[in-house]
Amino acid sequence: MLLGGWNTTDYVSDINADGMSNAVDLALLLENWGLCLGEQSITSVAPHFVAPGASFVVLGIDPGTVTEVLLDGESIDFNSDAQLLSAEVPASSTEGGRTLVLVTNSGLHRVVNGITVSEELDGNYTTYVPTFSNEGSGCNSQVADLGPGLVNFEGKGGPNRACSNQAYTGITKITADIDLSDAKGRKWNNASFYLISNPDDWSKQPLNSGYCDRGNLEAGINANESGGANCREIDFLETNGAAITQSTEHLRNTQDDGFAQRWEESWTAEAVSNSCYSPSPATGGHDIASFDLDQPIQMVATFDTSAVDEKTGATPPTRMKVTFAQGGNTITVYDSQGDAMGEEGGSISSSDLTTQIAGGFWLLVSWHQDYSPSGPAGSWWDGCSWDANCGSAPFPGWKLNNISVVGNGTVGG
Repeated sequence: MLLGGWNTTDYVSDINADGMSNAVDLALLLENWGLCLGEQSITSVAPHFVAPGASFVVLGIDPGTVTEVLLDGESIDFNSDAQLLSAEVPASSTEGGRTLVLVTNSGLHRVVNGITVSEELDGNYTTYVPTFSNEGSGCNSQVADLGPGLVNFEGKGGPNRACSNQAYTGITKITADIDLSDAKGRKWNNASFYLISNPDDWSKQPLNSGYCDRGNLEAGINANESGGANCREIDFLETNGAAITQSTEHLRNTQDDGFAQRWEESWTAEAVSNSCYSPSPATGGHDIASFDLDQPIQMVATFDTSAVDEKTGATPPTRMKVTFAQGGNTITVYDSQGDAMGEEGGSISSSDLTTQIAGGFWLLVSWHQDYSPSGPAGSWWDGCSWDANCGSAPFPGWKLNNISVVGNGTVGG
């Protein structure tokens, strides 16, 4: 892309970490410079990757103020209600980064993050912005603040949990912004973002009396479990405060169809020089200490059914990968084709994951103390005291925002 006679790719870095330097990054750069902004700021565009002819959602702006949506300077169709503004990428669009501009009724032209048009997403797939329902309550009976693509436990304390109002089938990608700023210094407090499937009843929401997770499967298929005895769990994020993160697949194994789990852990700047963490974080785990915990971390989780295993050359049923990104720095924190940091119960079954994806996964977000990761080889000292999950105001918590799901259908709700 040329701007004033110079090529933007020579001067603009890959700000949104999509592997390309293009108009999307230019839009982010202009926004960072404070250009084209009015009295409001844009929270997010979900998703950043959109197929030709598909829709995307703009969050963080009053939809009623928008009079026109421009994609690379061309007006495109859009719809709005009280909460969401959605627009459609023209079916004729070619692949590549696109600058997105909103025109408001006050005449302001506002540059937004932008999107990347990708033909990898065909017309059978849709981008969903999930809504959630609360379960339980935190300190002083407070529950999470909920909105489209938002679960916010900040200031609420725990234990607290929220579940999507629908399950999603055929998931290929889930994105979200992780904000752990309110979780810093909270030892043994767990900020969790995970998926649950119940193959005995795909439409059963895992909430309240219907709740189930990998513990039901691990317990030996106990039919007395109220929520279900056969549930699978995929953890994108579990934390020990804001110091350690863990991503895990809890599925059946390839040996005897029993329970198996595989996980990888990461450590943040909170773990460095922390008396609770011994030995040094350098002894294992993914290093994400470069991330500023006072700023959101962009998470992308993908399920790829066509990826070739780099070790064996085979094409496994499904490859799961999770990346964290901030400021152009992207780090892989989980890759089912990489080296596991921990396994139990044999090798996880990728075929089982493929089956669960086809049946449907519910999204869950929680803040609790039942479990927290302790680092490679348990290097977080178990004797280190637990910080209150509630305590006195301001109550601890965390926030997950700009949640989007790419899939081919919904179940329940």
